[in-house]
Amino acid sequence: MSEMAKVVLAAVLGAVEAVKPRLCPEPYHTSVRTGRMWMDELLAGHRRRMRRNMGMHKPVFRKLVRTLRAKTGIGDSKHVGLTEAVGLFLHMIVTNNTTEEEDEIFQRSPDTVHR
Repeated sequence: MSEMAKVVLAAVLGAVEAVKPRLCPEPYHTSVRTGRMWMDELLAGHRRRMRRNMGMHKPVFRKLVRTLRAKTGIGDSKHVGLTEAVGLFLHMIVTNNTTEEEDEIFQRSPDTVHR
């Protein structure tokens, strides 16, 4: 094989490796527990877990979600329910987590968490 052919082959292989993640993306959020499942777990679980993670007791959280739904017209989006969205927001504020940490906990894309 000529030197020129080796250079071209190396360039092609390098280009393939560079675009491979976009052509064959590796799934990132693969946990079986979704953000909605985590919120359901908190709402059904021990009262201290809800207080520690959301900064408020379960009845207050439920009333906040009901009030937002009734008084503001805010509701579920196409992919994220209001309960999960409020939980994500409160958890980020209470824990001072980054959006990257929250997208891992809630198994959502960074774009979804950032909104």
